[in-house]
Amino acid sequence: MENMTPSNIDPSLYVWAKDFCKDRKESIDYFLNFGSPIEKALVSKVIELAEVQA
Repeated sequence: MENMTPSNIDPSLYVWAKDFCKDRKESIDYFLNFGSPIEKALVSKVIELAEVQA
């Protein structure tokens, strides 16, 4: 999978990821604890995207 860098990501995705992580904390915790490997990987990438500085 391609690494996420500020140059290859639409800036609006940063905002979406940050808002999603803030608004859906319970869902994120659930998927990280009980989700399938794919769900865990997707949630981890969203968290990683939210932490990237634009």
